[in-house]
Amino acid sequence: MEVKIPREVRQYKETIFFGLSMRQFFCSMVAVGVAVVAYFGLREYLGNEGVSWVCIFGALPIALTGFVTYHEMTLEHFVYAYIKSEWLMPKQLHCQSENALYKAYKEHAVEKKQQQDIQRRADGSTMRKDKFKHLPESIKKAIKKITKWRIKISCQTRSEK
Repeated sequence: MEVKIPREVRQYKETIFFGLSMRQFFCSMVAVGVAVVAYFGLREYLGNEGVSWVCIFGALPIALTGFVTYHEMTLEHFVYAYIKSEWLMPKQLHCQSENALYKAYKEHAVEKKQQQDIQRRADGSTMRKDKFKHLPESIKKAIKKITKWRIKISCQTRSEK
């Protein structure tokens, strides 16, 4: 005598009649009951063909309830999870990537800039002087005269308007 043992314990389902689990058997019997009641209740009004379609469409959802599983959830659990996630507690998830290396670099650059600004203020130097530090003194003096001249011209044109 050979006994089949499933590899996964959670996949084990006990069968009672015709290889059906208790849930499947119960849903099948309820579906048959609905079909019988629909047949005898509507036979006089719809005829055989109409009653047969009503029996099929009336019993099918009930029978499928016992057999349908999705991600190891029964139909009722799936419907409850769907209603809960889509209607009762809906939320929009926005996917936005974050570059941690760029963020760290940006923070470091800001700190470095702040330290440089503090150092410049302490030295009494300005950025313009640092920009021209590699030039000879005669060219530096000429640049100062030109910038003063430009400032005077721009002030005069503004006041004239």
